[in-house]
Amino acid sequence: MVNGGVTPLIDSDEARRLGYKIVIWPCFSFRAAYLAYQHDIQELIKTGQLKEKYKEDGSTVDGGVRELFELCGLSKCAAFDQAMGGKAFSNGA
Repeated sequence: MVNGGVTPLIDSDEARRLGYKIVIWPCFSFRAAYLAYQHDIQELIKTGQLKEKYKEDGSTVDGGVRELFELCGLSKCAAFDQAMGGKAFSNGA
C-alpha cells in the first residue's frame, strides 16, 4: 500500500478478505519521517530553534543525541571495542 499512489488503500482486514496473506507498506517510514521533518522545520522557521521534547519520565530527551546513538548500537559497539582492547568512547560519547 502506498499513500498517494494509484491503487486504492485497503486495510489488513479487507486484504485478508481478498485472499492476501501479507500487505506491504514500503513507504511508511519515509512518510513518518517526512511528516516529522515538516513539523520540526516549521518550528525552526517560526521560533529559530527546536525545543527539547521529553519522554514521560520528564528527564529523558525524546529523540536526543544519546537516544539516537543507542538506536545505532553505540554502547554495544563501545563494549565490543573495549573487549578487543580498544579505547573508543572510553570517556563517553
